[in-house]
Amino acid sequence: MGEAIFQFLFKYPPVAFERGRLAFSSGWPGWAWAGVALAAAVLVAWYLWQRHPHLAAKEKLFVWSAQSLTLAILLLLLWRPVLILSSLVPQRNVLAILVDDSASMSLVEDGVSRADRVREIFGDSSPLPAALREKFQVRMYSFSDAARRLPGVQELNSAGTGSRIEGAVSEVYAELRHLPLAGMVVVSDGAQNLPPSSRETMEEIQARKIPIYTLGVGRTELSRDLQVDEVAVARTALPGALLTADVTVRQRGYLGREARLVVREGSRVVASKDLEFGPEPVQTVPVSFTPSSKGIKEYSFEVVAPEGEPVRENNSQSRLVEVQDRSARVLYLEGEPRWEYKFLRRALELDESIRIASLLRTSQNKFYRQGIENEQELAEGLPEPKELFRYEGLIIGSLSASFFNAEQQKSIYDFVSRRGGGVLFLGGREALSAGGYQNSLLADLVPVELQTAGASASFHFAPAKFQLTARGWDKLQLSS
Repeated sequence: MGEAIFQFLFKYPPVAFERGRLAFSSGWPGWAWAGVALAAAVLVAWYLWQRHPHLAAKEKLFVWSAQSLTLAILLLLLWRPVLILSSLVPQRNVLAILVDDSASMSLVEDGVSRADRVREIFGDSSPLPAALREKFQVRMYSFSDAARRLPGVQELNSAGTGSRIEGAVSEVYAELRHLPLAGMVVVSDGAQNLPPSSRETMEEIQARKIPIYTLGVGRTELSRDLQVDEVAVARTALPGALLTADVTVRQRGYLGREARLVVREGSRVVASKDLEFGPEPVQTVPVSFTPSSKGIKEYSFEVVAPEGEPVRENNSQSRLVEVQDRSARVLYLEGEPRWEYKFLRRALELDESIRIASLLRTSQNKFYRQGIENEQELAEGLPEPKELFRYEGLIIGSLSASFFNAEQQKSIYDFVSRRGGGVLFLGGREALSAGGYQNSLLADLVPVELQTAGASASFHFAPAKFQLTARGWDKLQLSS
């Protein structure tokens, strides 16, 4: 109703004004009309305030507004405004049609696959392609990870591994950018799920005001679906070491139901875990396993769903892990003989994938070395940066920050920030706040806020209860 009234008053529908542009057929510039209209408004104001001082301020304002608006409209008519519209010349412009060819297009809904619905709409027997070809030069493309010329929709095979919509649009535009491109039509059943491409091409399309029309295929939401969103696992591992992967699982329609997360190395199942779905749509599940041997291993993480899930293609993801045939070198610096030193060394020595070298201070100026490979290792205390960088982990026990000079503190800081090594700070009589670390360069490496040294921050013994972490339980179950 509103559009009909607008067209009755202004002759053209609103879309014509959106796509057209206003101009003046008199040849006079628009800024001249604005200047004359402003001068007329000033002249009317001067006349009212000089010749009719008896009028109230509100009356003067009303009369001035009405007369100024009337003069502006009259001046606008003298400038002869016109609406300039552009029309398409048949067969002079190109229309690009991009059709999603990913595996999800093979999903069957109501007895018909999504790809078949596209074939019905854009097939040779459909009236839509014929109508488009009367006005445009139609060029069809299929896309998944990349865009390809499509001779006809019958060539769709729904075999792509994902949908890279932005990249496909950029590739097609790069091919057609020098032609009169009227627009682009993107036919897809979902959002982009592959990494985006450069935004420069998309910004150029926007700047040239080339329209992109989207046509959705299939249902917007599935009633039931399980999906492995992400798998976070280390890229390298040592033989016999326990690997823990954080698997993010998304669910819809499985509230109160169960599924099973299975980890496979090739065809062999190396770990599994039962999942129970609550009200949260997304949950991250840690699962641990041990690589069987050295080499590059491919691990698949799959959620085995109950019967009735319509889409199972998104239930798994794979990751490559390089199992290196070597031992991780760890350096342990301890300031006093204590139980922690004894039991920590004993535990690490049992792990064949770790070689631990330790430097124990037995008295003020005497040190005891263990686990060294040669006489030169740790002979001068904390090694130089070049030698320190050969280790992968550093354990600092009951040693005060003043034990390390400024150059050594910088070396430890670079060991973490540049080399990517790990540092473990143990508690003790001269550790953490009691050792003055809050005032040293190493304070940034400690993952807690250190208090000012004092009575409340001093080291003391207190009874405590310990509980195994989830990873500890997993390792205990694997070892048993």
